[in-house]
Amino acid sequence: MNIIRTTYKTKTGTFTATNALFHPAVLNAQTGNEIEYASATKTITMPRICIDEPGAVLTLDNYVADSIQVIGIYGNGANDVPLTADQISEGLGSATAGSTTFTLPAKVDGGPIQYLVKYDRAVSTGAKITNDTKSLPQLNKLTLFCAMGDPCKDKLRPCYVVIPRFAPDPSMTLSLSADETTVDFSGNLNVDYCSGAQALYYIYYPEEELVLSGVVTP
Repeated sequence: MNIIRTTYKTKTGTFTATNALFHPAVLNAQTGNEIEYASATKTITMPRICIDEPGAVLTLDNYVADSIQVIGIYGNGANDVPLTADQISEGLGSATAGSTTFTLPAKVDGGPIQYLVKYDRAVSTGAKITNDTKSLPQLNKLTLFCAMGDPCKDKLRPCYVVIPRFAPDPSMTLSLSADETTVDFSGNLNVDYCSGAQALYYIYYPEEELVLSGVVTP
């Protein structure tokens, strides 16, 4: 059977983009949770990982008791057996003004050339993003700033894409590959019934040129 004509009764839209870096705002929009910011009155406990030479003395600021883990690293990349609780206790010094010193084991022939130290600490500056299974992203107004160019002219113009009711897709993939640190950001375009226009999106083309030095007059 040949199709003579296809008549559509409705429209739908999706948005897909790729962010080149881990961006807190992009990740947060997909979680449905607010970003938590640490302060002096509301600290956030988060991990810290550092690598240093044998015998080095480390300063563990705002160290959380019994959270330290230490493992040696050999020259061929292999790991040593993790330090026991007694060995860690021997390396810990006294706490002073919120800081605790830790002395790594001394260098021995044929032993680890470095030590990896991981511990938890309470910070008063920083942020935390939580992606749980209970919170889902809300509808947002998404405004994108793009550059539009004519292939026959050496000029760029600004372009704005406005999605009045954007629903981010809560599913995401985080890649920690050294060759690819991008984050996919996608979602559905909901109809803007509240405005009466029932629009899925708007695209605006101002007349101004886009100055490549970074100064834009939208």
